[in-house]
Amino acid sequence: DPVDFPVRTFDRLTISLALPDGASRPAGHLVAREVPYVCRSGDACRQEDGAGFRALPLELRSSWYFLEAVEVAGPVRRPTLVVAGDSISEGSYSLFEALQPAGALPDTGADRRFSDFLAARLDSAGVPLTVLNAALSGNRLLSKGALPGFGDSLLNRLATDVLAHPHVTHVLALIGTNDLGTAPWERRPGEFEVIDGLRRLVHACRAAGVQVLLGTLPPAGGTLFGRRAPLGLTALHGRPDALRMRRYLNQWIRTNPCHLPVLDFDAALRDPAAPDCLRPEYDSGDGLHPNAAGAAAMADCVDLADFTQ
Repeated sequence: DPVDFPVRTFDRLTISLALPDGASRPAGHLVAREVPYVCRSGDACRQEDGAGFRALPLELRSSWYFLEAVEVAGPVRRPTLVVAGDSISEGSYSLFEALQPAGALPDTGADRRFSDFLAARLDSAGVPLTVLNAALSGNRLLSKGALPGFGDSLLNRLATDVLAHPHVTHVLALIGTNDLGTAPWERRPGEFEVIDGLRRLVHACRAAGVQVLLGTLPPAGGTLFGRRAPLGLTALHGRPDALRMRRYLNQWIRTNPCHLPVLDFDAALRDPAAPDCLRPEYDSGDGLHPNAAGAAAMADCVDLADFTQ
C-alpha cells in the first residue's frame, strides 16, 4: 500500500490499522519490544493525537501485530545490511533489565537494540547503509525454535526473511546460541553440525551475491549459577558441555576457512575475570542477554571498513 509522505532518517512511525470485524488470532512478531495501542471505538486511523487509544495489557505489550515491514523509497538506491540471529540481536533484553521490580514496564520504543546502535554509527560515519533487523527471539540455525513464536530455522527462513529484502548487500549472522542451549527433551546438535549449518548459510548468501559477516557467540556461563532464568530455559546455555561447544564454535568462526569478516562479540562482552560470563556492566540480569550498554559495545566492535570496501 503506497503512502506519499516524507520521512527522515531515524523517524519513528505510527501506523494505524482498522479491523472492522476484529481479529481473534492476529499474525504478530512475538518479542518486538514495542508497545501497540488499540482503540475500541471504531475506525480511528485518521486521528493524529492518539485520543481514545490505550496500550495493550502488559502480557501482550512486547509484540507487534499485522505489519510485516515498511519499505521507504528514496532518490538513491541504498545498500542494505540485514542482521540475522536470535534474541541477542533482536534486543529482547537490551531494552530493560531482566531483574527489574515486578510489574515494571520494559523500556520499549527506546531503539537500543544492537542494530539500532550500529545504524547510528554508520550514519554518523557517513556510510550509506540501511540496517534491517531480521532476528527472532529463540531462533536457531538448524531447527525450529522450542516455541512456535520462535520461528523456523534461520536456514529455512533465510530466503524470505533475509535475502528477499530490497538491495541486500550484507548479512551479519549471529546465530547458534539456541542450537547449543537446547531444552532437556530435545536433541542437541554437535558443534560440527552447527559449523556445517554456517557453511550452508554462507553458501546461500554468496549464491545471491551477498557478503556475509560472522559474529562470535557472546558468553553464557552466568546463566547456570545464581541468575534468574526466565522459563528455566536460559540456564541450559550455561551447562559445561554447551560452554565447551561455544568455545569451539567461536574459535572456528575466528579462523573460518571461508575468509569472512568476523565480529568478535565474545571478546567485546566477556568478563576478563570469568571469560565464560558476560561483564557485569553488560549483563541484563539473566547472564545471557546483553543490556543496552552491552548492545552498544557490540556495535562498537564492528569494523565499519567492512562495509566500505
